[in-house]
Amino acid sequence: MRSSNISLFRHIIYILVIFIVISCANVQPPSGGPPDTTPPEIVEIFPENQTINFNKRTILLKFSKYMERGGVLQNISVSPNVPVKYSWSGKTLKIELPEDLDSTVTYSVTLGTEYKDLYNNMPEKSFSLIFSAGSKIDSGFIAGKVYDNKPAGAYIFAYNIDNINPDTLNPAITKPDYKLQLGTSGEFRIPALKDATYRFFAIRDQFKNDLFDSGDDFATGIHDLKVVNSKSEPTILKIGLPKDDIGPTINQTEAVFGNYIRITFSEPVNPEFISKESFKIISENKQEEVEIISAALHFENKSRVEIITKQNLDTGLVWNVICRPDAEFAVRDTVGNMITDSTNAAKFRATIDIDTSSVKFLYTSIKDSSEFIQISPEIEFIFDKSININDAVISLKLLQADNNSEIDCNIIHTGGIIKLIPAKPLADSKWFRVEAEMKQVASYSNNLTIDTAFSFHFKTLDLKVRGNVSGVVEFEKEICDYTKYIILKHINGKDIYSMALNDNNEWSFKHIETGDYTAEVFCDVNEDGKYSYGNLYPFQFSEPFVIFENEIKVKPRWTLENVILKVKDTHEH
Repeated sequence: MRSSNISLFRHIIYILVIFIVISCANVQPPSGGPPDTTPPEIVEIFPENQTINFNKRTILLKFSKYMERGGVLQNISVSPNVPVKYSWSGKTLKIELPEDLDSTVTYSVTLGTEYKDLYNNMPEKSFSLIFSAGSKIDSGFIAGKVYDNKPAGAYIFAYNIDNINPDTLNPAITKPDYKLQLGTSGEFRIPALKDATYRFFAIRDQFKNDLFDSGDDFATGIHDLKVVNSKSEPTILKIGLPKDDIGPTINQTEAVFGNYIRITFSEPVNPEFISKESFKIISENKQEEVEIISAALHFENKSRVEIITKQNLDTGLVWNVICRPDAEFAVRDTVGNMITDSTNAAKFRATIDIDTSSVKFLYTSIKDSSEFIQISPEIEFIFDKSININDAVISLKLLQADNNSEIDCNIIHTGGIIKLIPAKPLADSKWFRVEAEMKQVASYSNNLTIDTAFSFHFKTLDLKVRGNVSGVVEFEKEICDYTKYIILKHINGKDIYSMALNDNNEWSFKHIETGDYTAEVFCDVNEDGKYSYGNLYPFQFSEPFVIFENEIKVKPRWTLENVILKVKDTHEH
């Protein structure tokens, strides 16, 4: 009997839990009838817009329909940035404010258009409610646009810097005074601002903690903005990937064979700075140093370097591999960050293992009968490990297929790769033949040799089916005193062309992929030939830029001339 009562009690508890879960779930729309396509809207608010001397702690927003609540909360913001609590009652959203609202500040509640009702309808317009705990409503605002492939979900962080030293402002530790989430258009408007100077950023706040964290995409402004007499200039930002200012580190070092050491770095490294001069291998007691005869990137893993020494290493010693700090030889990543003194060395022990396999030829970078090959190709012959060609007989020829005339080429050997590079661009829309004969090719690990001989054909792309485009950028007012670059970006996201404007702000691109392009111009302030997104701390403005909304259509076998890109002078609202 006791067991039966316990079982009944458990069933009652189970039913109560199910009831509570259902009652707490998001309200669902009734089923049946024609589909609802009416956009949701806010039909009642408390307090009224532009209310002054507001002394309550609650704001109410009543929607015309039942909403997808999570989307609403992701899109709503209260500025200045104060801690608030949200709760729902049917169609009404309740916002609880802190008790100590600043009577000298105007507050705003903004809601964008990136949310839906329970029928997936989105609102037609954004919403803004402005109120003040004091006797004055500030009416200044900052408006602009953030350019990014997917701006929705990123935030504008804005800071009033009138009463602080802006050099001390660090968004990683200081939350913004004003925060606004972006929609799909990237356009934004921060209302209810007092006259002051503001510094602002676009940040993809992945942790939703109102701070910049390492790994967040970001953009800085091209200058600070002043709100004067409630007016300011429009502004633009462009989000970039997180700034990489950390050099590579050594993750692992191991002796694969007696004279073959493998180093794996934390990230891909620049092959131009990998050579036998880039490294030292020295015993831990610094009594012995071995000669390095080859150092090269692995043919596939660009984070791995293969080092070959002249003789086998003594297995009774502990060895150090050291990346040399000299700027001329220092290992660096693909964006130019050098390895540091604290991460440029690693210990390892030698091995008695011997490489008993011969080198293997794997493949060429161009397959037989390939078409649409660039007119300045680098033709690679790839082996499975670093090769010693000192005693090898290498014959690589590039011939024009229709008349067998030989093309003058350069041959470069690095590690397990031999490159055949034409001395000048090839003729377009032509077939070429590569004849390769490689005899007595061996690795550095043993004397086992291989012979291989083969040929293959390829055809260069037809430049005549591509297009040409040229024009000029006209500035109502010069945007900078630095070199200006123009960038054309194909809508496919892959083909991108860049060049510096000449003294007359003219530009010209030849033999480019056909299709629709967007154009942008930027000032190369740091003179590195590429766009800089600035830095959050220590702070650095992004480089000034202009993006042109109208697309440029490049047609095949056609030259489009005299394209005029006009840059208007910015002005106050």
